[in-house]
Amino acid sequence: CDYSGQGGLMSVIGHDLTETQKTQCLFVRQLVQNYFQIVKSAFQDYCPKAIAHAVVYFMEENIQRHLIEKLHTANEIEQLVKESAIVEDQRRYINNKLKALKIAIEVIREIRETSF
Repeated sequence: CDYSGQGGLMSVIGHDLTETQKTQCLFVRQLVQNYFQIVKSAFQDYCPKAIAHAVVYFMEENIQRHLIEKLHTANEIEQLVKESAIVEDQRRYINNKLKALKIAIEVIREIRETSF
């Protein structure tokens, strides 16, 4: 409990301290230092988290708006929903197969009905 200045701690409280008071003073000083160390550590932990949260929230809001604006551009919508030539060919091929299978099922039904 050393106060810098002319009279030290005695000038602050007006009289000399007993050993018990000096020990208590040192104890309180240590508690205050420990408290500030805890606060400093908590602040160091909290700051990056708070900044990251703010950045993520800002990016989420702005990127979503930006992407929606980009999607509503006429040329880009047509380009995005346009089916690729490969997929279009595959779809036609599978549709033709499906039609052939339906015809085959119908033929099998007719054969069953006429057989019995």
